[in-house]
Amino acid sequence: QPGVAMQEDMWDADWDSHQSLFRAWTGIKEGSGHRLSAVFEVNTDLQKNIVSKITAELSWPSVLSSPRHLKFPLTNTNCSSEEEITLENPADVPVYVQFVPLALYSNPSVFVDKLVSRFNLSKVAKIDLRTLEFQVYRNSEK
Repeated sequence: QPGVAMQEDMWDADWDSHQSLFRAWTGIKEGSGHRLSAVFEVNTDLQKNIVSKITAELSWPSVLSSPRHLKFPLTNTNCSSEEEITLENPADVPVYVQFVPLALYSNPSVFVDKLVSRFNLSKVAKIDLRTLEFQVYRNSEK
């Protein structure tokens, strides 16, 4: 058990927040509220009654450039593995991303079970729920 842990109810708060937002999104999508259409007419000096139809579709936001599973190779003791993740901000406002080791949650196995269920993942038995070791490096490329 790690010496540093988040408050007991923190994973509940994270999960409840996600579920609430996802339920709202699902309701919008089921009611086709994520698709917007408009028809407009343009009149110019050169041509009259130009009718155009535009359509836009909203999608569940994601900062991952493409969905994929991260797989780390077997790594010798006292060595490390690296995996590159590209995050892109699709919004015109700042987005804050927080990486939290599962070991900081008070009950990490329950949280993993919820993630597996929500994202229809096959349960991965090799997740180390005790490690606090990972580092994030900033990519200086634009």
